[in-house]
Amino acid sequence: MIAAYSLVAVNLTLLYRMLQSESPLRFSTSLLKDYEFPFGASLWQIKHGFLAVVLYSGFPMSTLTRWSAPLYIIYWFLVVLWFKYLGQCLFVYCLRTSLATLALLVLCWHTIPFFPLIWWACYTAYISHWFVSSVNNGPELSSPQLEV
Repeated sequence: MIAAYSLVAVNLTLLYRMLQSESPLRFSTSLLKDYEFPFGASLWQIKHGFLAVVLYSGFPMSTLTRWSAPLYIIYWFLVVLWFKYLGQCLFVYCLRTSLATLALLVLCWHTIPFFPLIWWACYTAYISHWFVSSVNNGPELSSPQLEV
């Protein structure tokens, strides 16, 4: 039964990538090759970590109720959206998206099956924060509309 939920997570991921007008099976890394990655992170680790999260997410998805399922769908959309922003080097949006996923997980599902997903949200927040603090993002950071 959990394998069926993992297939649902894979299908949702492919669907969300297509809705973002991105290739569902290919993650563009051409812009990221110019940047230095933080300690403990590489493009290979991020890609394979996400694959592991997609396959694992069937287990916590199987524990959802009909009331928490819509929140989980929003959460998963934000997880997939983080990759779009990373591929486009929009690191401020990466940070906001990863913090939103972390907040949603901690507030709604702070049980043991969700701990790997919480770890993944912390990992993406770490990567996003590192890029925001170390890369000159131009006028986006100083823009008053984007202040938190």
